[in-house]
Formats: sequence, structure tokens, C-alpha cells
Amino acid sequence: AFQALTQYDKVTRQGFSFYPNLIPCGVGDANPAILASLIHPQGRMKMFLQKEGGDPAKALSAMVEIIISSTINSGNNVAQGKGSAIELPMPEDLPEGIEMSDGDDYLHD
Repeated sequence: AFQALTQYDKVTRQGFSFYPNLIPCGVGDANPAILASLIHPQGRMKMFLQKEGGDPAKALSAMVEIIISSTINSGNNVAQGKGSAIELPMPEDLPEGIEMSDGDDYLHD
């Protein structure tokens, strides 16, 4: 089901051409390896994790703010003709207690 939702071949036009961008968020005991496997498209999207020892409620609140501002900023970029790229925060702009990862450190063959 995940592959059917996220795969599209431009040559054969097979798959779902409007695939979603998946940006996993994890708090508490979330498994970073599982979250990393859900990042899509790999290499362009990131995941957000609560830093070790952080407060899960504060982390969840911060992640909601990240997703909302990213959605608004990305939509504004499209509306202004600046492209359709997802706009994620820079690492230095992340709220306290949150880290961003491309997932590579958690993916294993």
C-alpha cells in the first residue's frame, strides 16, 4: 500500500503521480528507524524527532507548529509562482528540544 501511494514512473506513467511528501514526526519512544523508512521522497524530505530527555507534550506542540508553518510557507510559494518545493525550517530555526534528520543514520540494509 505504501509503494502504491508513493511511486510514480514518469516514463510509463504508472503509479500515483500526485504522491504525497511524507515528513514523519516522533516523540517519546518512537522508533527512528521506522520513521526514517517512511520519509518520502528520500533525499528531499526530513523527519523530526524529540531530543532525548525532552518533554513529549512540548515536542508534539513544536512539531505541529513546524508542520503548520511549513504548509503555509510552501502554499504561499506556490501561490506566488516560486515553485512547488516544500519549505522546511533550517536546523538552526528548530524549536528547542526538536531535531531534524534525513534518516540516513537510522536506515540499515
